[in-house]
Amino acid sequence: NNSFEFVTNNTARFKVMNGGNVGIGTSSPAQILTVQSTSTTAGFGVWASSAAPILYTSVGGNVGIGTASPGSLLDVNSKFNVLTSGLVGIGTSSPAYGLELKASSTNGYLAVSNLAPGGGDIFEIDGTGQIAIGTSSPAGLFNIGTTTDILTVTTAGRVGIGTASPGSLLDVNSKF
Repeated sequence: NNSFEFVTNNTARFKVMNGGNVGIGTSSPAQILTVQSTSTTAGFGVWASSAAPILYTSVGGNVGIGTASPGSLLDVNSKFNVLTSGLVGIGTSSPAYGLELKASSTNGYLAVSNLAPGGGDIFEIDGTGQIAIGTSSPAGLFNIGTTTDILTVTTAGRVGIGTASPGSLLDVNSKF
C-alpha cells in the first residue's frame, strides 16, 4: 500500500499514507494531519520552549493559546475566554453576560479611539463607570465633549451644558 510508518510495541506511532495523510498515534489518518491519543489526561500542545505553550488542545476539546490548562472552549492566556454557553469574557474567565469586559485596573474598561493624528478617545467607559464621548477624561458620570465640555451629567444628578461642573440641577453656560 506504499505507506510509511514507525511502530513500537506493535503499535503504529507515526504513519504517512500513500495519499499523503499523516497520522500520529493512529494507523489510519483521515485528514492531512491526524493526532490521536488513547490517554485521558494528555492533550496536544505546541511549545516554543519550556515556557507556556503557543497552542494547546485538551482532551475535552478546549483550546488554549498561551496556556496548557484552558478553562474554556477558547482560552487566550486566561485573558480572553469563550465558554460553551457562548458567553465571552475579556479580562475574566467566568463571564456572566454575552460579552463581559473586566479591567485589571481603574484605567478603563472600554475605549474606542481615533488613530488619526491629533485624534483621541471617541468613546470610553472608565474604571469607575464614568462614560465619555469625545473626551478621554470624563468630568462626571456621563460626559460629551471635544475641546470643551458639551454635556455633563454628574453622579449627583446635575446636568451641565457647556460646563463640566454644573452648580444646579440644570446649568447652562451662556458662553457656549
